[in-house]
Amino acid sequence: MSKSQQGAKFSTDFAVAPLPANEDERLRAVQALALLDTAPEERFDAVVRLAAKLFDMPISYVALVDSDRQWFKSKVGLTPSESSREVAFCSHAILNDEPLIIRDAHADSRFANNPLVTGDPFIGAYAGIPLNDPTMQYKVGTLCVADHKAREFTERDAAILKDLARLIERELDMGNQIQRQEQQLELQRELLQSQEEKGLLFAQLTREKALAESFLQSLMPVEIAAELRTYGSVEPRYFHDVTVLFTDFVGFTAHTESLAAEDLVMLLNGYFIAFDRVVECYGIEKLKTIGDSYMCVGGLSEQNPSHPVDAVLAALEMRNIVRAFAGDSDGSHFGVRVGLHTGPVVAGVVGARKFAYDIWGETVNFSSRMESFRVPGLH
Repeated sequence: MSKSQQGAKFSTDFAVAPLPANEDERLRAVQALALLDTAPEERFDAVVRLAAKLFDMPISYVALVDSDRQWFKSKVGLTPSESSREVAFCSHAILNDEPLIIRDAHADSRFANNPLVTGDPFIGAYAGIPLNDPTMQYKVGTLCVADHKAREFTERDAAILKDLARLIERELDMGNQIQRQEQQLELQRELLQSQEEKGLLFAQLTREKALAESFLQSLMPVEIAAELRTYGSVEPRYFHDVTVLFTDFVGFTAHTESLAAEDLVMLLNGYFIAFDRVVECYGIEKLKTIGDSYMCVGGLSEQNPSHPVDAVLAALEMRNIVRAFAGDSDGSHFGVRVGLHTGPVVAGVVGARKFAYDIWGETVNFSSRMESFRVPGLH
C-alpha cells in the first residue's frame, strides 16, 4: 500500500486524498504561476497531444491542483475545464515524487466508486506524474493520461511520462521567467516614468528658482541677494561715498483725479520702464519706487569714482525722457523734479516676509529735500 493510500480518508465509498504538509506554501506556488483560468496555450497543448499519441490513450491532460479543484490547463478527451479536488486522481498524485499508476480503477478500493470512474469520463486506468514549480520545492499539478478500460503500464511507460513531465516543467519555468521579465520591464517603465516626472519637476523647480532669484535681484544688488539667499539675512553695510538720486512727478495728484486708474498706471509704468533702462545703462542701482517717486543710487553695487557724474548724466536723460513723453502725449503728462546728493549712507535689508533693501542717512534726506524744493526740470 502506497503512502497516499495509507493517508487517504475514505468518503462514503471512495478515498479522498489528504492535504500535503506544505499545502499553504504549495497553493502560493500555484498562484504564482499565474496560469489558473487562462486561455489554452500551444506550448502545453502540444505535449498533451503527444502524450495521448505515445500511450494511445483517449484522455490526456495537464492539471493544476488548486485549493478546492483541479483545473485543466490543457486537455484531450475531457469536456469540463475543472473538477472537484475531492474526486481528483491528481490530488493523490501530488503527494509523491513517483508516478501514480492505477492499472484498473475498478479493482482499486480507493477509486472503484469514485464519480470519475463510475461516471464521465469513466476512467478505467490512470497514470499521473506530479509537476514541480520552477523552484522545484512544491508540486503544483500533474501530467496525466487515462483510459476508459484497465491496462498495463511498463517501467518504460513511466520513464516516458517523466520525460514529458519535464517538458511541462520547462514551460512552467519559462513562463515564470517571462513573468519576471515582464515585472522587471514594468518596474523599468515605472522607474523611467518616475525619472521623467522627476525631470519635469526639476525643470519646473529650476524655472521657479530662476524666477525667484530674478525677482530677488530686482529688489536689491546681486551680491546682497546672494547673501540673503545663502544666510537668510544681510549684514548692514556702511558706504562712505555714494550718489543718491530722487525723481518726483509734478502734477501727479491732479492726474489721479482726472485719469482712469488703468490709464494712470500705464502712463506711470511707461516712465519708470524708461528710467530703468537709463540707470542700467549708467551702472546705477535702482532701489525702489514710492508712488510717483523713483529712487536710485550710484556707487552702491560697484565702487567707482565716476558715480556722481553717472548720476547727473542719468538725471539729464530722465529729464529728456519726460520732455519727450510730454511732446508725444495728448496733454496727460507730468513735469519732473530731480534731487541728487553725494555722501555716506548705511544700507541693509529690513523685513521678515517681504524683504526690502534700503539706505539711510543724511545723504538720503538731503537729496530728497533737494528734489522736494526744486522746480520742474533741471537748470
